[in-house]
Amino acid sequence: MTEFGRTWLVQRLEPPVGSLLGGKLKDNPFIFGGGLRNGGLSDDAMDLLRDVFSFEYMGAAEYEFGAVPEALSAMAASAEAGALRASSFAIPLKAVAAPWRGDAGDIANKLCEIYVLCPTGWIKEAHKRIADLAAGKVSTKMGTSFANVLRPDASDYQPTTRGWLELDNGFMFFAGREMWEQTCALFGVEIKDYVDE
Repeated sequence: MTEFGRTWLVQRLEPPVGSLLGGKLKDNPFIFGGGLRNGGLSDDAMDLLRDVFSFEYMGAAEYEFGAVPEALSAMAASAEAGALRASSFAIPLKAVAAPWRGDAGDIANKLCEIYVLCPTGWIKEAHKRIADLAAGKVSTKMGTSFANVLRPDASDYQPTTRGWLELDNGFMFFAGREMWEQTCALFGVEIKDYVDE
């Protein structure tokens, strides 16, 4: 990819889940619906990813026939070239789309740290796109639950999503540090303090 394009497909990620069976974490066989097995990811790739995060079922064919491995392969190529960078930035909760059932708590002057892994030249664009996703300014094929994770509503339901893989431009972002750090380690990316370039 040579330019930062539209964001349409965003794969939701959860912490590693599954049933412990014979000492091995078992994948949900329906994660990628009726598409390619593991969405096109090899067994070796799934073995690497399984301990870091799991994929949520997205309910659309666009996610089931190779888009996930394409985006991850592009990120791996960037990492191999030394062009994948870890960064973080804060989003004020008042800038996040308000939940329709009302806030679960006080949001005044509160910030949410977002952790990012993206190609070096796209850090500013990725941060802006992520902030726009949080604000509800970007329409995607399927819901991201991003605003709901950052700014929970007053109901008992809380999404389990903690990370997102943007498939169109090949970057990832997380609402928690642990999954981000593990993903950076998986790609061999050193975590440094982000300096605005």
